[in-house]
Amino acid sequence: MGIIIRQGIKRSIIQFLGVGIGAASTLFIYPLALETYGLAQFLLNTAAFFPLRNLGHQRPDRKVFPAFKDEQHGHNGFLGFLLGGG
Repeated sequence: MGIIIRQGIKRSIIQFLGVGIGAASTLFIYPLALETYGLAQFLLNTAAFFPLRNLGHQRPDRKVFPAFKDEQHGHNGFLGFLLGGG
């Protein structure tokens, strides 16, 4: 069996397990704890905005970072700037 087929089967199994866990949570856990459901929905909706923060940020980092790296001065503080979210 090819590598791609095995990886596809593994990914499908994991996705079906995730759907099963989500369905079980929606049907059995959340109706008993509405506060937990509200928190989960808040976290999911908030997480949807995080990719917007990174728009246009990652590509210049990969493009410009090698120019700042040298043997004598290390990263010239640019790595700390990047990790700090600058």
